[in-house]
Amino acid sequence: MGIFINLDVAYNVSDDEWEPVYEESLYLAKKFKLMDFHELELFGDQLYCGVPVEEQAEADERFWSTIGDYETMGRAEYQRLYRKLGNYQSEQETGKCYDPLLSIAPSQTMLDWEDERCRNCYSFWGNKTQGEAYHMYLLAIGCMIESRLNGKACVSGDITLGQCRKAVELANQYLREPIGLPVQCDLEHLYRRIRALPLKGAEPLNVLQRLYLGKMDRDYGEFINTHFSKEERIEFWRREFEHLRIGTIGFSSSLKEYFNLGNDLEELCDIVNLSDEEGKKDYDGFIKEIMSTNLYLEDKDLRDCLEIDRESESPYTIYTLMAQFAFAGAANYSVDAYMPIEKIREILCRKFGGLCDVPNIIDEYMKNKEEDKEENPPGILNDFIETAEKNIERDLQSYDICEIRDLLYYETGDKLKPVLEETCIKYITFYKKVCEEEHFADLMKKSSEDKCAFLVHQNNYLFLMKNRWFEIFDEIKENPECFRRYYPMVRVRLDDTSCWLVYAYVVNDDFYRYCEEMQER
Repeated sequence: MGIFINLDVAYNVSDDEWEPVYEESLYLAKKFKLMDFHELELFGDQLYCGVPVEEQAEADERFWSTIGDYETMGRAEYQRLYRKLGNYQSEQETGKCYDPLLSIAPSQTMLDWEDERCRNCYSFWGNKTQGEAYHMYLLAIGCMIESRLNGKACVSGDITLGQCRKAVELANQYLREPIGLPVQCDLEHLYRRIRALPLKGAEPLNVLQRLYLGKMDRDYGEFINTHFSKEERIEFWRREFEHLRIGTIGFSSSLKEYFNLGNDLEELCDIVNLSDEEGKKDYDGFIKEIMSTNLYLEDKDLRDCLEIDRESESPYTIYTLMAQFAFAGAANYSVDAYMPIEKIREILCRKFGGLCDVPNIIDEYMKNKEEDKEENPPGILNDFIETAEKNIERDLQSYDICEIRDLLYYETGDKLKPVLEETCIKYITFYKKVCEEEHFADLMKKSSEDKCAFLVHQNNYLFLMKNRWFEIFDEIKENPECFRRYYPMVRVRLDDTSCWLVYAYVVNDDFYRYCEEMQER
């Protein structure tokens, strides 16, 4: 489980076409302060640190690579881009070079990885970004590459329409020639591209629906009804429901999508696979699924905090995916559509009246719902999240620093959220007590080189930029007493929370002075 970003470039892009695009990507990487991993040998030990992105050479290849950015120090997995495309993959497919949209399709659509139509691109990046800041910077670079190569590249992954808008804005701050949004953000353009591809049957609509980054709403549904025949639409939805069992999360999700696009209940009855695992028709379950969408309610709560917000500019994280899994039972499957209950009853009776007791099933469902009306997991979860968001907004208005990762940006005079301030005081008190160790006293008697060598040898957890390490070494040489600030950073065990506090303490001089003043008080 993770958050990814991918870049696919068609095999028919020449090195002459690619080189200026590569140069521009490297330019943006530097402007975005992307960071790479670096290994140094100092004092007889290995020191792993960060360095600003620069082009590198390895054998006969030149490339740039990144693991994060040095503005936020957020990092995840390694991503690389090569200067020469021909060096990236020695064996290319010999078939026709199709649109790179087909290369990104297998992970999201009915198309298979082994389909020769989809094996037509160089694939870059593809490792986890986990929603760290460099996710957006890579997306901005990917949007630039897609724009410059004009249909011969596609950026994809865990991205949204809102993210793409923000990424284009980020890139255009530095580009002489502005770029536009990726094709997946433009429904009309994406449709034309897909119609030109060698797709058949349900494939065109399946690829469009799964690649389009915009809202899946009634406007999108009307576009589909206008541009696809009834036969194409029915084949698409029949395939969507073919392997989904009634009562599963997948079935409920597809049902919600079906109605949100303005599709017809009567047509649905002819499309859905009603068979259970034993091959028996589950009419009762299907009718209850229809009722659970609240299609019969004109006014309903449509909030669903577990759904990815396609308009959001911020990357979602691994915690978003974990929440979707952990709170799956609180997902809201109410649909943005309305049909009077009399009409629903009439359609279901006409379709299944001779096969089950439709009125009784509906009446029983409504009776049980009335008895359980106090139980509303989606509403409870959404209320909780909305309250939490209001509290966060209130804190942001009252305090300058509310999150531990933001301590990195602390400036003299900033006001910390009280609970965060208390955490800082307690941790730094513990941190400084480490200097009471006998080994610290021994090191204080030794040379500055011995002190620096100890930091390198002992460091297991803290990832600093190379230039900061050398600043620390110089500082210790000039003022041995400052070793107190740095000795504990390699002696304490750091977790995902404490590492940010310690990082701010040893990197941000304003925060360091703030902590010292707090200790004195």
